[in-house]
Amino acid sequence: MSMEGENEILDVQLGWKAIFDNLQAKYAHLLSNNSPRVSDVARTMYSMIPSAYLDQELHDAWKKYFIPKKELDMNKEEHQEKMSELLRAFEDWSNRNNMWVKKEFIDQQELLWHQVKELADEGDMEELMILLGVEEYGAD
Repeated sequence: MSMEGENEILDVQLGWKAIFDNLQAKYAHLLSNNSPRVSDVARTMYSMIPSAYLDQELHDAWKKYFIPKKELDMNKEEHQEKMSELLRAFEDWSNRNNMWVKKEFIDQQELLWHQVKELADEGDMEELMILLGVEEYGAD
């Protein structure tokens, strides 16, 4: 591989890592402020991870701890604990994978697909329409 190609891959890896690290910090901040927006950040982080790198541990933690924003009540201790556990699962995942990943971590189509799939699975049509930039159905 040429030096230019190696530099491009390194730039992509560092860019992805910076974005993911920033989201982890934002998640922790929102969690400490009991903000329900923590759910949005968690969804973004989860959808950033290509399926080839999504391990069973993180997948299981997602299923067990993730709470959609419309159901999340950060005044409930149980909800705070679940979202805290999910943050720990993301941190553990990044430690297991050393955050040095391949170029496919930036695939925007896969990122969008995972976000759409997650919202569709939850039946959250409002958030899905916002994500896709669709005007409200039936609005004139």
